[in-house]
Amino acid sequence: MSALVFFLIVCFGVIYGLNDSAYSNNNEDLNRVNKAVRTALIECYAIEGAYPEDFDYLKENYALHINHDKYRINYNYAGSNIMPNIVVYRKGDV
Repeated sequence: MSALVFFLIVCFGVIYGLNDSAYSNNNEDLNRVNKAVRTALIECYAIEGAYPEDFDYLKENYALHINHDKYRINYNYAGSNIMPNIVVYRKGDV
């Protein structure tokens, strides 16, 4: 009986660890995408002296590649000298 309980505890621990690892990897990917977008945005402002009016400009001119099947970008332009509000969402989390 105690061997069965021990086995179930070990199985639960392994399953929990795998789920936690997958969650951690997904958060790291989301942070990486967020950082890439912000880096391209800051680079654009440093080079051109203005923030772009739309997100597509960053993709076309600053080699920003986003997997749009996996992520959604909310880009709110406020003015050429005001940093846009950017929110990166993983599809399915919203």
